[in-house]
Amino acid sequence: MPRSSAKDDPRFQKAVRKIIENTTITVPDAMKCADFTSDEIKNMSLNQRIRRAAKRAKGDGTPSTISANASTMSSVSTLTATPPLIKQKPKKVRHTSAAAHQLRKNKLLERAAKSHALKYATKLYSDSKTTE
Repeated sequence: MPRSSAKDDPRFQKAVRKIIENTTITVPDAMKCADFTSDEIKNMSLNQRIRRAAKRAKGDGTPSTISANASTMSSVSTLTATPPLIKQKPKKVRHTSAAAHQLRKNKLLERAAKSHALKYATKLYSDSKTTE
């Protein structure tokens, strides 16, 4: 199936509808229900286009923009109660002279994560004391 006319093909739309209607169905099964040939079912680029079209149709995609109105936002202190950031795994680095910079970056990331967690815990403790 030519790439330019894939979305116009009624089988393509039928496969996308099957995926939307039945969340447990796989893309190849949806393609079988839509009467695709076995060679087309094995075509990974067509599978991916159907998967992405179904995702767009479901609305699972992330929003393209986020708008914020300055008049509705309040001033926020540096110790707001936000959960700690997900700690990044440090890169495994071979112990060579060229790796000194990466080791320093890993150390700084770890220190920043600990600092953020301490601020978060302090803010939660402060809030619990003021509500009592």
